[in-house]
Amino acid sequence: MSQAYLERWVNAGDIKTRYLTSGNGETLILLHGGGAGVSAVHNWQNSMGPLADAGFSVYAPEIVGFGMTDKPADGNTVAAKVQHVKNFIDALCLDKVNLVGNSLGGRISLGVASDWPGRVKRMILMGSAGMRLEPSPALKQLFGYTPSKEKMRQMVETFCYDASAVTDEMIDLRYQLSLLPGAQDAYEGFMKGISDPTRPSEMNIEEKLPGIKTPTLLIWGKHDKIVPLSSGERMAQLLPNARLEVLDKCGHWTQIEQTQKFNQLVIDFMKGQAAAA
Repeated sequence: MSQAYLERWVNAGDIKTRYLTSGNGETLILLHGGGAGVSAVHNWQNSMGPLADAGFSVYAPEIVGFGMTDKPADGNTVAAKVQHVKNFIDALCLDKVNLVGNSLGGRISLGVASDWPGRVKRMILMGSAGMRLEPSPALKQLFGYTPSKEKMRQMVETFCYDASAVTDEMIDLRYQLSLLPGAQDAYEGFMKGISDPTRPSEMNIEEKLPGIKTPTLLIWGKHDKIVPLSSGERMAQLLPNARLEVLDKCGHWTQIEQTQKFNQLVIDFMKGQAAAA
């Protein structure tokens, strides 16, 4: 089977950025999460084709510090990652866009929508960061990753309701990406910054949520161990134009554990919102 996407590179600001692209139509930008070894391929390979076939132009960048994109020392903050996505949108000369954000990608989407209310038409956020979180065993495992296949498997299995979704191929790919030059330094630098107890976390954007009017679909796994469903429920209350869809027997990875349901929710929301406009 041929790939459902093309691999491309672009300079987003001064960041050499790898991205995947497919399709022709209204723009969807897919933003991956923030776990060690994450990549656009790993997060979105099962969604690129179906979303393109549904009539969308789909772009999935690897955010600064992750994947094969550049990893400069000044890219290890939420603000830098939000700016990188804004620069990516401008580098591709895209006007109004729709954002699909997984976990950290959700937090970045909220930042872009807050900064650029006229440029973001709709958002779909899954297990999105953005709320204050209490430390949990799963979060501590995420923050404390050091490269080994065993630790990669332990970390990735916390993302799932059913660990059988985790394949050897998935672990091998993520592990190899976590060994790229600068990858571990970038990961540790970012995780240290967002978990520093001496200062407010950049991840918490609760106070800005009531001002983000972008129509938003929140998709949450009922059994999410990383960002619990209670965070999604609270986010749905704070965002003025949001609704929450909860997937049973699903953890943090809605787009991987329940791919077909996830893809259909995105398509239905996008087309329903377009019809209502």
